[in-house]
Amino acid sequence: MTGQPDPIQAAGLAKKYGLRRSVEVLAPAGDGEALRAAVFAGANAVYLGLRQFSARRGAGNFDPLQLKEAVAFCHARDVRVHAAVNTTAFSGELPLLADTVAAAAAAGVDALIVQDLATAALARQMAPGLALHGSTQLTVHTLSGVRQLAAMGFERAILARELSLAEIAAIAKASPIEIEVFVHGALCMSVSGQCYMSAFLGGRSGNRGECAGPCRLPFAADGSGAAHLSLKDLCAVGSLPALAAAGVASVKIEGRLRGPEYVAAAVDACRKSLAGEGFDRQRLQDVFSRSGFTNGYIEGKIDGSMFGVRTAADAAASKAAMPAIRELYRREAQRVPVRFVVTAGEGGCTLAALDAAGRRAGAPVAGAMEPARSDQRPAIEKALSKTGGTPFFAETVEFEGQPGYLPAAAWNDARRAVLEELLALRSVPRPVPCAAPRLPAPRRHAVGTKALWARFEGPEQLPETLPENLAGLILPLLRWRQAPQALRAKTVLEAPRVMFGGMETAAAKALAEAKDAGFAGVMVHNIGHLPLAEGWKLYGGFGLNVATPSPRCAGKTWA
Repeated sequence: MTGQPDPIQAAGLAKKYGLRRSVEVLAPAGDGEALRAAVFAGANAVYLGLRQFSARRGAGNFDPLQLKEAVAFCHARDVRVHAAVNTTAFSGELPLLADTVAAAAAAGVDALIVQDLATAALARQMAPGLALHGSTQLTVHTLSGVRQLAAMGFERAILARELSLAEIAAIAKASPIEIEVFVHGALCMSVSGQCYMSAFLGGRSGNRGECAGPCRLPFAADGSGAAHLSLKDLCAVGSLPALAAAGVASVKIEGRLRGPEYVAAAVDACRKSLAGEGFDRQRLQDVFSRSGFTNGYIEGKIDGSMFGVRTAADAAASKAAMPAIRELYRREAQRVPVRFVVTAGEGGCTLAALDAAGRRAGAPVAGAMEPARSDQRPAIEKALSKTGGTPFFAETVEFEGQPGYLPAAAWNDARRAVLEELLALRSVPRPVPCAAPRLPAPRRHAVGTKALWARFEGPEQLPETLPENLAGLILPLLRWRQAPQALRAKTVLEAPRVMFGGMETAAAKALAEAKDAGFAGVMVHNIGHLPLAEGWKLYGGFGLNVATPSPRCAGKTWA
C-alpha cells in the first residue's frame, strides 16, 4: 500500500524540469499562529525571528522557550527552521548577540540568517554546526559576492530582490553554495540592504529591524500627494518552474508582519506552481496587494507599472477573502511517510509505526482476536490509512503473521496511539553543540586629530586648490583614468555600491588595470568587492553596514 507524498517532492517535477532535487518553499512565521499556518499549508521550511536582532522587530517573534517549542513542532513534521538574526549589532550588544546565538543553537534550528559579519563570526566560533545563510540585507547580487560567502563558510546566499531571471540563473549555475530568492511579498524602493531613508528621516534604521516604511508615504515631485516611491508587492509565483530549472534551491515568501491567512495562501500557491499545477492568483491578490502585483525585476520589465499603493478596495477584498483562505490550514498537510508493521501471533496483534529515520513506536491492538472468515489485510490497511489530522501518511503496511478479526475501532485506537508516540519521539529536541563566546575586550579609542577626507562624484568636481589638512580623496573607481596623477597617492577609489547589468565585469577590469597606477587603495561597499580587490589596500564603505569589531574566529578576522 502506498500513500501520497508531498507534491513538491514528486518525481514528476524533476522529470518535467530536469531538476536534481526538490525546491524548498520557505514561509514567514512572524508568530506562532503564522508558523502553524505555514506548516499546515505545506511549507518545507519556515523562517522566524527571536526577540532581538530580527529585521522585523514589529513581528510577534519568539523568546528562547517559544523557539524550542516551534523547532520541535516543525522538526516533528519534517519542516526546517531558519532563525533570522539579521540586523547589524553594535559593540555593546555583543553579549546579548551571543545569548541569541546560544538560544538558536539550544533550540536546534537548521540555519541562521545573518547580515552582520560579526554575527557570522560569533556563530561560527560558538556553534560551528549551525549553518549560515547570507541575508538579502548583505546585498549579495553578483557571483563574486556568492563566492565570497562560500569562502566565509556560508551554505546559502539569499540574493537581492532586484535581479532578473537571467542574472539569477547565471549566478546559480556557477554558485558553490545554495541560492535562495524572494518570490512573493513586499518590495523595498531601494536596493536590498542599502536603504537608509527611514534612518535619516526618523532615526529608525531598516538595518536594525525598525524600518518605518516612509516610501509608502505621499512623496510626489508634482505635489499631487501621490506615493511615487511605493512599489507593489512582488508576485513571482508563476515564475517558480523557471526559477527551479535555473537551479534555485529555495523560494522565499516575505511577510513576517502578515497574518496566517496570507502565509497559507502564498504557501499553497507556491506548492501548486512548483508541482506544475494552476494556482489562484486572484486569491493571492485578495489576501494582500497594493493595487495588484509586480514581477518586474525577474521579468526585466522595470517601469512605472511596478508602483502601487494599498487602497480601500484592496482592504475590502482582503476582509472578504479571509474565511475561505482559513480552510487552507484548518488541517495539517500529511507529509511524513510512515511504515506500519502488523505482527500477529497467538497472543493477539501489535502495531508498530516507523519513520524514515528508524524511530519506532508500538502498541498492542486491544481486544481478543477472532478467527477470520476472509483475508483481513485489506480492511486493516484501510483502517491504518486514515491518518487525517496528523502529519503522517501510510507509505506501506507490512504483515508478520496472519491476523485474525478485530473490529475497525481497535485498529483506529492502535493507529492513533502509535502515531502520537511517534510524533512525540520526533519532537525530542536536537540542540546544536554550543561553546561560550570569546568576545573582544572593550576598547577605548584614543582621541587624536580628526582626519578630513573629501569625496567627489567625479574628478571634474575637484577644486583647483585642496585644503592642506586633507587626509585623502575618494573618487569613483570606474573613472580612475581621469584622476590627476599628482593626487593618486592620496586617492582611494570607490567601488560602485551595486553592480547590476554587467558592472561586476567593469569593476573587476578597472581594479585590475588601476592596481599599479599609484592609488592609495579601494573603498568596498559590498562583500562581492572583496575577491575582486585582492591585493589592494581596503577601506570599508558604509554600504558594508559594519557596526562592530568582528570577533576573531579560528585565528581569522571576518570583516
